[in-house]
Amino acid sequence: MKKSHHRRLAARSPLFVLSLAIAVILSWHSQNLFSEDPTSPEKTGEPPAAKTSPEADASVAAKNAWEISIPVRYLPLQRVEKDADGKKKTVVETGESLLTLPAKEVALVLVDTWGHPGESEKPSPIRAKQKAILEKCREHGVTIVHAPNHPVVDKYPQYLALKKTVDDFMKDYSTQLQNPPPFLEWPPSDNKVWLKAQAIRWKTQAAAYAAEPQSKRDISRHLKPRDDDYVLCAYNEFRYVLWKERTKLLLYVGGALNECMLQRDTGINLLAGTDSTRVPVTIVVLEDCSSVIASPGADKETAAKVMLDFYRYKMAFTSGSTGRYPPNRPGQLHGPTGNRGSLAALSPARVCLQSARRISRSR
Repeated sequence: MKKSHHRRLAARSPLFVLSLAIAVILSWHSQNLFSEDPTSPEKTGEPPAAKTSPEADASVAAKNAWEISIPVRYLPLQRVEKDADGKKKTVVETGESLLTLPAKEVALVLVDTWGHPGESEKPSPIRAKQKAILEKCREHGVTIVHAPNHPVVDKYPQYLALKKTVDDFMKDYSTQLQNPPPFLEWPPSDNKVWLKAQAIRWKTQAAAYAAEPQSKRDISRHLKPRDDDYVLCAYNEFRYVLWKERTKLLLYVGGALNECMLQRDTGINLLAGTDSTRVPVTIVVLEDCSSVIASPGADKETAAKVMLDFYRYKMAFTSGSTGRYPPNRPGQLHGPTGNRGSLAALSPARVCLQSARRISRSR
């Protein structure tokens, strides 16, 4: 009877209760110390957190502090009007509007911004504009992506590191059908017509590569990647960076509008060229920072106009790198006015947000 009474007293003592609680907590902690965190990046699909440093913290702060306003042009803006006889007709014009978003959600993509061994210390006019927008984007926290091809990418250590990261990441995912249906394997890659066509294409390019071997190519001295810039060339590497940086809008510069900017794995066609596989990322081509290849039937000015209109119709918007947005209310659609849209100056988010509220109240 006394022993039972003493056990009840011990059980009720504060020291005994505290000891029991500590034992339970330690037991639970030891079981969960090495368990998988259900909120970890691997479980949630979130990008892995970058290691912090004063420089990285400053970069993050810059990204979070600014927003960017981009006046854009697009096709078609259609309206119906009556002619002198009262008949209705559809008029197609160039539309203009304004896109505003945090700078941290924007990436500048530089495609084939080639230099050469004897490149002048003074940049050409288009190279100077590319350099200016690159520096402005870096200053305000825009993600920088250099997108050359092989063998140029192999010269940059950050490309090799990124390639390994993406290759390792992809090992956990099945990217191809194990047993694809036969119609997806037709025609075979060794068919004679295809091989002949490829030989014709290669023959036309051989002269250019003889004059400027790919092994001697490099990114222009005026646009050299920094250690914290991305350098890549494959589609999966590109998509990984967009996911990691949470990018929603791409600013394209470089060249050529009618070749690599369109057709590369990092080009516009693979992202926006097919309705069923279109990636939901907004694309803006900077007109004054992009080049074009002329043809026997079209000089550079004509070829550039045709390609920019081609992009504007469905695949992308266009804009410019300098100047001011036409003095129309943001969001208003209007026809051609002779004013070219341009990349608006980057400004603190609070100022832009305040301006947006004023515009909203004035409508």
